[in-house]
Amino acid sequence: MFPLVPFLETKVIFLNITSGFYISSFFISLIILIPDYRLLVLQTFIGIWAVDIGGYLFGKSFGKHKIFPVTSPKKTYEGLFGSLVLLLLIQSFSWYFFDIFSLIELLAISILIFVGSIYGDYFESFFKRKYHFKDSGNLIPGHGGMLDRLDSAIYTIPLITILCLTIIN
Repeated sequence: MFPLVPFLETKVIFLNITSGFYISSFFISLIILIPDYRLLVLQTFIGIWAVDIGGYLFGKSFGKHKIFPVTSPKKTYEGLFGSLVLLLLIQSFSWYFFDIFSLIELLAISILIFVGSIYGDYFESFFKRKYHFKDSGNLIPGHGGMLDRLDSAIYTIPLITILCLTIIN
């Protein structure tokens, strides 16, 4: 057991540093985006919520095929499909009514929202299962805490920032 102690301490330090990096990159990205891209930030959060809601509704109604039964036992391929459908529906309304971005830019934004939302949600579920947390807090009753509300945004907002700084800008 003694030789594992330095490894375990290194693992804990690594997890603390990486979680701090991801959370700080979220806030730094918001600081970068808000002055010039307020509507995009709002559109991104609405897209993230559409992914969550679409996944929940489709998964609850039609879900039979589990994606990761151990890590996220309630998440299904049908819910994943519902997430994508609702996100594209919401994004198409945004494109039609606001006409801020080209169709290609909107598709890139939608793909990043979808991938970032799903990855952030699964990563947070993985963390909860690995470290035996039922909820990541009780600030919002029935919603699992602030991390459950922000897990998708923590990964998505930095991706959108990179897109804005490299392609859209």
